[in-house]
Amino acid sequence: MANIANYWLSPAISARSRCLRMVAQARQYPLLSLLVFLFVLVTPAIFADFIAPHDPIRGNILERLMPPAWLDGGSWNHPLGTDKLGRDVLSRIIFGARISLTIAVISIICGGIVGTTLGLIAGYFGGLWDHIIMRSVDIKISIPSILLALILSAAMGPSYITVIIVVALTLWTRYARLVRGEVLALRNQDFISRAQVSGCSTARILSHHLLPNVVNTIIVLATLEVGVVIILEASLSFLGAGIPPPNPAWGLMVADGRALVINAWWVSFFPGLAILLTVLSMNLLGDWLRDKLDPKLRNL
Repeated sequence: MANIANYWLSPAISARSRCLRMVAQARQYPLLSLLVFLFVLVTPAIFADFIAPHDPIRGNILERLMPPAWLDGGSWNHPLGTDKLGRDVLSRIIFGARISLTIAVISIICGGIVGTTLGLIAGYFGGLWDHIIMRSVDIKISIPSILLALILSAAMGPSYITVIIVVALTLWTRYARLVRGEVLALRNQDFISRAQVSGCSTARILSHHLLPNVVNTIIVLATLEVGVVIILEASLSFLGAGIPPPNPAWGLMVADGRALVINAWWVSFFPGLAILLTVLSMNLLGDWLRDKLDPKLRNL
């Protein structure tokens, strides 16, 4: 430990060398790196009220467009600078993480339950049920999510509920198609035939025999969908059909700074960077879970 501390604290080691060593260590322990980043993301989202240095909504017009602390004119009172209304960018990013993760969790749970249930029914029963459910999936996929969001926004107004409904309606089709494909491959297996012969009800077969065999797939898909939800929520907020101002949504913050990208790049850069890192980390975590949970890939 002393040698490691001496390495990182040694003035002879350049910043570039430290960065290269950090990258090498991250590659050596990818899961640990992902979990550390997710911890850094999730913890402020949960305890944003205690961690954020400033109120994310209230600003000070005298401190508007203050640059990050390491630039001329910056202050460590606002480490990542302020926006055009003098609101602290760091505080808004922290509270924006809470908004994004809350919407992601609720939407994925709602969409996952609906999609998984319909996928089990379509795959197990087949026939008319399969035809109706799959044609409903095709109809939903043919409707762009952005168009659906704009329609709901015009009818209901931009709100959390609007975003959750749009995202859930977008996600259920993915679960339905994936689960249906898995069930089609499982329903003719011997263990299903034995359950039917032993007198198990349809509900028991679906819940106790088929569902446990597709749980791994559902978990991997849910992990990958977090990034999709964050991108979709940010896109809707950017277009004005998502989270309404002055709430600190990441997409809304990027939209607020698009006209200031030359003179005040930090207003949109840091929330955009938060979106990038979050989506990238969740995709990498989903890939890792897929490799670990898929029996076909465990020994590769």
